[in-house]
Amino acid sequence: RTGSATSPKQKTTKKKDSVKKSVKVRGMNARTTNIKVKEKSLVSKLIATVAVFMGTGLVVCGSTLGAYLVAPSQVGPIVRKFGVPIEQWFPGREADFAEIIQAPPGTLQDVSLAPEQWHHLRSSGITLMPIEGADGLQVISPVDPKLAMNDDDLKILQYIAQHLVILDLTNSQVTDEGLAVLQKFPNLKKLILEGSEKITSAGVRNISTIPSLELVNLIRLKLDDSVVDILSGMGGLQQVFLYQTGLSSEAIQKLKDARPRMFVNAG
Repeated sequence: RTGSATSPKQKTTKKKDSVKKSVKVRGMNARTTNIKVKEKSLVSKLIATVAVFMGTGLVVCGSTLGAYLVAPSQVGPIVRKFGVPIEQWFPGREADFAEIIQAPPGTLQDVSLAPEQWHHLRSSGITLMPIEGADGLQVISPVDPKLAMNDDDLKILQYIAQHLVILDLTNSQVTDEGLAVLQKFPNLKKLILEGSEKITSAGVRNISTIPSLELVNLIRLKLDDSVVDILSGMGGLQQVFLYQTGLSSEAIQKLKDARPRMFVNAG
């Protein structure tokens, strides 16, 4: 009896186990049939590849530009070997880091520049000329208004700052702020600003600290009477031209009284 009593229980247990196993199997089968793997289309793969290349390119370009802004004279020549005209994107950036020697000016043959520096000067359209009978160089702004010198061109002149003695900016597009770079030029004696419509009395103030200046041409600039105080304080100045500047006769006379030995030509 004992054996016959335990037999049904064992059968019942086996049935339960078989039921549980069949449920698990059905669950696994159902879950497997619900999983669908979608393959990327060719267009999606191309877009992903392009995105990776663009992201990499942006990182490389950003790093290169950052390095150029920090050390332009070192990075610039390397970048140009790959045909990238980076100096056109940041005009005068490399010239800002040029070493300016505080020494007397030399002749055109004494100018020693790297090939990249000569390239910058030529591409800006700047004309270098020797001074007859004297050391130093003179620069003349192009006559064509479309090629007139601007602030970026002045920055490039830092390559020859030691040798520049005469700077003719007639009818240029140089601004008051741009003139400030001339404070670095140790031997600049004559500065012609005639007809440069973007220059005001503020620009004259920016050149007032150049001790070597002997002659300043301000013809046809829009000035106010306050400029005479600036001019009278320029100790090395010997000649100033003030035709058609809008200055009052009282201001002109004030300048003549303050600097009796200075030649003041007001027309």
